[in-house]
Amino acid sequence: MLFGRNTLGAAVTITTRRGQERFELVPEISGGSFGRQNYLLRLGGTARPFDYYLGMRYTDETGWRDDSETRIGRVLAKLGLRTGDLDATVSYQYSNDRIKQPGSLPSYEVSRNPTQNFTAGDFFAPVLNMGIINASYAVTERLKVDGNAFVRALSTEQFNVNLIAEDTRLLNNTLSVGGRLRASHRSAIFGRDNVLIVGAEYTRSRVTSRTFEEEDGGGEELAADLADTQDAVGAYSQNSLTILRDFMGKGSSLVLTVAGRWDYLRHSIDDRLGGPERRSLHLLALQSEGGRQSQPERAGRSLCELREGFRAPAFLELTCAGPGAVCPGLQVGVAPDPPLDPVVARTYELGAYARPWPWLDVDAAIYRTNVDNDIFSVAPTGTVGLFFQNIGSTRRQGVEFSVRARWDRFLDAYLNYTYTRATFQDNAELASPLAGGRSSWRPGTRSRSSPGTGSTSASPGIRGRGPRCPRGPRT
Repeated sequence: MLFGRNTLGAAVTITTRRGQERFELVPEISGGSFGRQNYLLRLGGTARPFDYYLGMRYTDETGWRDDSETRIGRVLAKLGLRTGDLDATVSYQYSNDRIKQPGSLPSYEVSRNPTQNFTAGDFFAPVLNMGIINASYAVTERLKVDGNAFVRALSTEQFNVNLIAEDTRLLNNTLSVGGRLRASHRSAIFGRDNVLIVGAEYTRSRVTSRTFEEEDGGGEELAADLADTQDAVGAYSQNSLTILRDFMGKGSSLVLTVAGRWDYLRHSIDDRLGGPERRSLHLLALQSEGGRQSQPERAGRSLCELREGFRAPAFLELTCAGPGAVCPGLQVGVAPDPPLDPVVARTYELGAYARPWPWLDVDAAIYRTNVDNDIFSVAPTGTVGLFFQNIGSTRRQGVEFSVRARWDRFLDAYLNYTYTRATFQDNAELASPLAGGRSSWRPGTRSRSSPGTGSTSASPGIRGRGPRCPRGPRT
């Protein structure tokens, strides 16, 4: 709930470095095969009440396949302030990359010459500028307020070489501004510790996308020109109540957590080549979450959780959302009517952690995620064009298991195992480039092909009969 929309199964948070008490100056140069060069510089320290950090990285290589050069450049600068009950940082990130993208090869070509490139000239070149302000302030011993504000400018150029169609060049520009404000309050209810969190966030994005088709004579023809203004609003609340303490030994606790979230997303899509009139799409979602967690201090812990996630269709998905809006090459299409439905995932999870001996940690979990309105990409004409469609219900379920052992300071060994079974739960009919033009996927039957028609039917049933769908929201 706290991480917002699009976190269907989990969220990965990345905390960038900041200056520490000890002054740091680390230059690094390395190299390797295929012309690989790495240059790194880290600089950090403190000048109380401020701290500072600068990190720069540059990587260049020719690649082991034909025409597969890569250049990656990164800069991160951060200035922090710690004074009294205030902790704040302001940071700037810059990224400038150019990545050649050789396509896949048939197996017989791999065995003959794995370094060749059928579509030499493909590349992806993003440029990012982003500034972020983070701040937290302890109003009282029990009340803490934190928030952030950001501005992000991302421009990308992607060139695609096609063997059976026109080459395409995609130019995307996105400017996003937004922020979040959150408050957490610690109190006691009937003598039990209680933590309440409430928050709200807002993001506004302006996206423009243009696609050009390269003509044989060297000119370009504008094939698509769309703009999208996106407004995203979210509000959430979470409450964690400690029901029992020391019930399984000193330091143990049983915590009940209940959370809810409201999201609203509006797209205003405009086809600037004279397509459909400007169309506004409104998406609304309500999510809930509940769970119990047992937390012994050292012996172990257990988890029982039910949570719900929401993913709004992306700009590209919304503009390529049906057989009448197939997107050839890399281009976006037109605003759909009706639009795609948002994806909703409900996850049920049981987990446990134990430390039977001081040197051994064991962690295990079993889960099931039911997904409604999953979005699939469909290629009715093979590799030349695609569109997106909702396909009803799918399911991901499985287990995760890990063991970690430590002996003094000399050996640290671990074993991780994950098994996920992903299946279709509803009938779904997809366009196909095979003869007949349609593929059907339905539960309860084995995969088979009908001779001479090109149609395919298969089972996503839970007993394992039929094809697997992508793992999806589990992260």
